Amino acid sequence: MEGALKKIRSSGGRITKARRGLIRVFEEADKPLSVKEIRRSLGEIGVKTSMTTVYREINFMVKNGLVKEVNLYPEEKMYESAYLVHHHHLVCEKCGRVEGVGGCRLAEIEQEMYRKRGFRVTRHSLEFYGLCVECNQGVGLMT
Repeated sequence: MEGALKKIRSSGGRITKARRGLIRVFEEADKPLSVKEIRRSLGEIGVKTSMTTVYREINFMVKNGLVKEVNLYPEEKMYESAYLVHHHHLVCEKCGRVEGVGGCRLAEIEQEMYRKRGFRVTRHSLEFYGLCVECNQGVGLMT
C-alpha cells in the first residue's frame, strides 16, 4: 500500500478515503473486478461512495499506473492491480470463474517480431476461454 500511496503523492494527487479504500480492495482481490464489484467491496470495508466517484477514481488510478484495465468480456471492463506479476487469465464460459495463470512464455515471440519486423512490443494481453474444472466434470480431459 505504501508504494501506491507514494505514487499518488508524487503525481500530485491527494490521499482520499476512496483512494485508500481502492488500494486495499485491489490488494485483497484475487481476480479482476468490475466497477460494481469494486463499489461493493468498498462498501464492505466501510467506504461509501457513488458509482461516479468509483469511475473517476478508477480512471485516476489507471492513468497513474496503479490499476490496469483487463478486457475479459466485450461488454464489461474489469480492473486489477498494476503491481501484480505479469499473468494471463483462464475464464470459464459457463460459470464465469476467472483465474490468473503465470509463467508467460511470449517473450520469445516478442523478440522474433522485433527481429523480423522491427515491431517492439510494449505490452500484450492473452486470455484463455473454456470450462473450469467444476464445469468440465464428465466432459473428459484433453490429452
